[in-house]
Amino acid sequence: ERIPLPTGLAIVGGVGAIAIVFAWDVSSGNATGYACAVGASVLLGAFFTLVRVATQRASPSMTALPCIALGCTFLCPSFALAMGAQPADVHGLDMMWLCLQSAVVLPISFSLLSIGPRYVPAPEVALSMLLETVLGPVWVYLAL
Repeated sequence: ERIPLPTGLAIVGGVGAIAIVFAWDVSSGNATGYACAVGASVLLGAFFTLVRVATQRASPSMTALPCIALGCTFLCPSFALAMGAQPADVHGLDMMWLCLQSAVVLPISFSLLSIGPRYVPAPEVALSMLLETVLGPVWVYLAL
C-alpha cells in the first residue's frame, strides 16, 4: 500500500517527537534494549501489513484472535521466566495486577490492534500506536 503524504508526515513527526523525548537516554548504552525496541517495531509493522494483506486476499472472518489471547496469557509470562524473572519477588496486589495485565489487558489490546488493519491501512494503525507512545508521558504528567 502507498502511504498518503499526510500519514507519512505524521509518522515522521511522531518519530521525531519520540526521538526528542528519549534523546537523553541514548547515551546510557543499553544496546540490548535498543535492539529489542527496533525488533519489536519491525515485527509489529510486518504483522500489521500481513494482517491487512491476509484479510484482503482471504476471508474477512479469518482471525488470529485466539492465538493472540493465548500468546499474551501464556507465552509472555513463559518468556519472562526464561529471561530470568523472579515471580517470588512479586507479592500480593502486584501479582493480581500482573495477572490482570497478561490475561485481560494485553489480549484485548492486541486483538483490537489485529482487527484494525482489516478496516484501516496498516500505516495508520501503526500511527495510532505511535500516538499512544507520544501522548503517554503527557497523560502521566497530567495525572500526577
